[in-house]
Amino acid sequence: MSDPNPYQSPSSEVMDESNSPGVLGSPQSMPAGCGWSWIAEGFAIFRAGPGPWMGMMIVYVLIMFVVGILPLISIVLVNILAPLLMAGFMIASRRGATSGRIEFADMFAAVQEKSTPLILFGLIVLGFSALIMIICGVLFFSSVADSMDAAQFGGAPDAKFLLAVLIYLGLLIPLMMGAWFAPALIVFHDLGPWDAFTTSFKGCLVNIIPFLLYGIISLILMIPAMIPLFLGMLVLGPTLIGSIYAAYKDIFLVTEQQ
Repeated sequence: MSDPNPYQSPSSEVMDESNSPGVLGSPQSMPAGCGWSWIAEGFAIFRAGPGPWMGMMIVYVLIMFVVGILPLISIVLVNILAPLLMAGFMIASRRGATSGRIEFADMFAAVQEKSTPLILFGLIVLGFSALIMIICGVLFFSSVADSMDAAQFGGAPDAKFLLAVLIYLGLLIPLMMGAWFAPALIVFHDLGPWDAFTTSFKGCLVNIIPFLLYGIISLILMIPAMIPLFLGMLVLGPTLIGSIYAAYKDIFLVTEQQ
């Protein structure tokens, strides 16, 4: 058996020691101004490889569009594929931040190495999403029935519809907080799906203020990005993805090898 080639490149970015993640620490509370600096760093990551980033965004949209029109199983497949592809985007972001280059293949780099925990994480998100929809659906249809009765008998409709909306938002936001950093925590630190979810939630919870600023700036940037024909999202999309990596690095990493 011949000796392995010492000059052979690593099989995937996940195992690339030159880009190995730093030490995972307890979530750190960051200054409010980081809400902007994360976006600025995300744009710098985009500039490391505009062509590959745009290509990855186009392929991502096409994949989600095709999967989304499939009958019956579309919701399940979307929740399975989204964490796998987002983990690949995190690998691409790390490559861009550390080496200044992006490769299109990074988008699928996590599929082989971390598919099982990422799929399980997607199923956790799917389960919580289904629970939220069931709770809010019951309240919504109850409010519709009450409104019809109120209209029939000349009374005022109840407030169950507003309650359903508030509960939906109140449950959706924590779900998003748990999902925000989970792909990065799984692919870089081997966290289990549930540990990644809870750790991501804690990281967002202690950074509510910078994330409020982050959300406001992101919404403002989306307005021109959608004109014309959403073409600006080919830039803003990768920028926001890179900003997730930038926030993950600031909030969770104790040390990072550059």
